[in-house]
Amino acid sequence: MPDCSALVNRLRRRQRVLRRWARRQDISCWRIYDRDIGEWPAVVDWYDGHAVLWTLRRTRDDSDEADRATVAAVTAAVAEALDLPLDRVHAKRRARQRGTCQYSRLDCAAVSLPVQEHGLRFTVNLSDYLDVGLFLDHRPARRMIRDLAAGRDVLNLFAYTGSFSVYAAAGGARSTHSVDLSATYCSWAESNLAANGFTPPAHRVQRADCLRWLENATRPAYDLIILDPPSFSNSTTMAGRNCAIDRDHPWLLWRCWNLLRPGGLLLFSCNLSGFRLASQGLPPFAIDDITAATTDPDCARRPAHQAWLCRRE
Repeated sequence: MPDCSALVNRLRRRQRVLRRWARRQDISCWRIYDRDIGEWPAVVDWYDGHAVLWTLRRTRDDSDEADRATVAAVTAAVAEALDLPLDRVHAKRRARQRGTCQYSRLDCAAVSLPVQEHGLRFTVNLSDYLDVGLFLDHRPARRMIRDLAAGRDVLNLFAYTGSFSVYAAAGGARSTHSVDLSATYCSWAESNLAANGFTPPAHRVQRADCLRWLENATRPAYDLIILDPPSFSNSTTMAGRNCAIDRDHPWLLWRCWNLLRPGGLLLFSCNLSGFRLASQGLPPFAIDDITAATTDPDCARRPAHQAWLCRRE
């Protein structure tokens, strides 16, 4: 069995510091560990008394047997460090994802629980999907949307479970419109909105392919748009080709430009490692890089996203 004492010590120290910080922030979920120690390539998130562990292979040469032993050792180390029973450590394998793979069902255990963030309630599913329904790295961006949303009509594209829409509604948005292809996540978004007292017709969720929806939408109808697309989409548009965010983000930004009223804002976020915003071919937005402003201390060691606030002047 591998010696995980360094990992246990690191987890304990981080949890002790972050628990105090999280109490001041009024949040019940945070990132404890993100590949802090090279020997232990893993990510550990805390969800109100449960831990979600994403593991990566330590080396390409590891046998399947050695890899299983490592996962078991790391799982036990997380349980020991955080004083949790093993059934509250939910281990998953993190690997390169394409298209909608990250949203595919992994299990049917349905380990779900309500969590709270800045006075708002969300349901997370810790067992059945690779991602649990609430991206922790986007917490500051959600706060920003809440601060910007008052009196605005808000569009949330690739809405996933609707957390941005909940924040927009809580900030006093006149309306929110959430669009996502997955029936599961549309239903989840409706539940998250309803749990916080936000219901149709002012706050609606639409199941649709966002790329095709953008291709067909033409009328400026929004004051604030959230665009957080996957790095790659199997959907075909733009002359029948798939959408890769590094190549095709100018098209996406132009389509959003067309839907914004004068003075409208677009929050564009990207999780693709090594992504660079195009230097030409973009709509004439006034663009501010807000990556640092949308990164909280628990995710600062290895920021998971880049973000820009774009204003149609």
